[in-house]
Amino acid sequence: MTTMLRTTLLLQALFLTVVVTAESDLKISSSLEIVSSSEQNLPCTLFQMEVDFEDGTDGSEWICEVSGPDASNAGSKKKKTHVRVDGIENVLGHQSELKSGKTTVLVKGGKLKNKKLKVGKNDQITFGEVNTTTFGEADDRRLSRYTGDLKVLVVKVTTADASLTKTQAEISGDVFGTNGSGDTVNLKSMMEDCSINQATISGGDGTGSSCTDDPDAIFDVPRNDASVDAYNCDFFNNWQFDEPGDLCFTYGDDPQVDDPNESANTRCCVCGGGDIINYDNDVVDGVMELTLNNINAVGSTGFDIEAAAVEELESLFYVDDLKEKFDNVMLCLPKGSHWSDSDTSKTNWVAYGYIGGYLTVFNGDKWCANELTQLHELGHNWALQHASEGNGEYDDQTGVMGYTIGAADDATYGNKMCFNGAHSWQLGWYTSYNLEMDPLTATLCGTLVGVDRLPAVSSDENFVVKLTNSVEDYYIMYNHAVGANEGTTEAANLVTITTKMTDINAKTFLVAKLGQGQSATFSNWDGSGQTVTVTVTSITTDASTGNAQIEISSTSTGPVSCVPPTSGPTSGPTSAPVTSGNPGKISDLPGPTGSKGDPHCE
Repeated sequence: MTTMLRTTLLLQALFLTVVVTAESDLKISSSLEIVSSSEQNLPCTLFQMEVDFEDGTDGSEWICEVSGPDASNAGSKKKKTHVRVDGIENVLGHQSELKSGKTTVLVKGGKLKNKKLKVGKNDQITFGEVNTTTFGEADDRRLSRYTGDLKVLVVKVTTADASLTKTQAEISGDVFGTNGSGDTVNLKSMMEDCSINQATISGGDGTGSSCTDDPDAIFDVPRNDASVDAYNCDFFNNWQFDEPGDLCFTYGDDPQVDDPNESANTRCCVCGGGDIINYDNDVVDGVMELTLNNINAVGSTGFDIEAAAVEELESLFYVDDLKEKFDNVMLCLPKGSHWSDSDTSKTNWVAYGYIGGYLTVFNGDKWCANELTQLHELGHNWALQHASEGNGEYDDQTGVMGYTIGAADDATYGNKMCFNGAHSWQLGWYTSYNLEMDPLTATLCGTLVGVDRLPAVSSDENFVVKLTNSVEDYYIMYNHAVGANEGTTEAANLVTITTKMTDINAKTFLVAKLGQGQSATFSNWDGSGQTVTVTVTSITTDASTGNAQIEISSTSTGPVSCVPPTSGPTSGPTSAPVTSGNPGKISDLPGPTGSKGDPHCE
């Protein structure tokens, strides 16, 4: 093949026209067009960034992950980068419900410059959604996992003017409990205790191999259009297909587009478009030191330092996306940066995380070391929003997604908390111990246990009971303050009820905290005009046997009364008779007495 022909085919591969359908799949047309402007060319994926401040306030911002020529136009040397969205109000004006990590946008007329996407109020915006069944790359890797063994890289960042005081070994102890640090309360211990080992973490390593692009290597890819069949590695990084199948003409069925273990780089090398390179970065017990000599902390935003750090890490690991190597990346930045260019004095930011992303960023030694802050930000990666109460954005302090910062990191301090009922249900760690019911058609004489008693519970004991509602669901949980949850700072040893809209990106709201003998009543349930009542009949706080006995009924089902429990220590108000019953058993109705299916309901 002549050099000119190779060059022509390469340009054709790089500048195919992208057509966004109504279903928002990415497809490649047969027409060719060279795009060489700063306007957005490809849909980008929106991610919501949640930031916390030391004064108890918080903030939210949307960024977009751009790729291919858009990354270059935004000022990046890599093929993917994050850009801030300047004019997000114009995006929200077209579609108010954006799904972090899932919604894609293509702005006709949108300008890319200096890691920003400028969206004008009159720009035409096309929305889409990441679709794991149609995208060539395995987009399930786009969202952070929260089960299995998670590979986590922690990066100690030094800028030209500032550095952290903690060593690699000390930071590793704070996160992973390594190096004989004696830090028995750390991110690893809290995550594994709260998830009952459904999620474990281990430190990422610095060694491996990757594929580097060979610009002179052109290889064949069978397509319907026989005139466009030669590509180099940029082909895999920039384009995604609407059908699975063979991408390498000479390699039979390997690799497949829909193989979740494949990356753009591995496909590139298998297909002959690049060269294998081995690397060995200095990562010690999951922690890496990274020096950025071309940026200062003072005068920069945390996002500016993040962008510089991520690009340097991608170069050191020879990837265009750190998700190819790690499940989560935690950046520990030195103090001095501000949060927003509009207020350079606001340097009191604590940390931030991307909803549904893989990246969390911490400001200074204190917050990098604090296990509650670490788990809170990682919760954002797991698509958890803040836990609210009343008018407070994150005033629900029963779990880590509320305002939990402020307590110092300490090896023996009982600073251990898990998640509220709605978030616990969303994470899916406790599916075997949860119960879902419609309170308009069934009653419940139930027993709730706290997270620390799992998994050693009987089949009729539940962790979270979910009451279904078409608008927002209600989650009932016993906030047992022992073991993994002994540091909960609100509603300790009480039954809590949190609500959450059915949208996965919705915030949660704490609406009730019930002691023994107390009830919560919800009128006009699901628009039916019926009233639903949740009553706590008994609470015991013993670490090994503690539980809460509850009754759930509605005006459509009639009242339910349960058989008294065996004697045991109790706590909480006793203004109502202490009764209990056959835990975890739903009585299906009709029948106002609730007798069908549960002999213990009278």
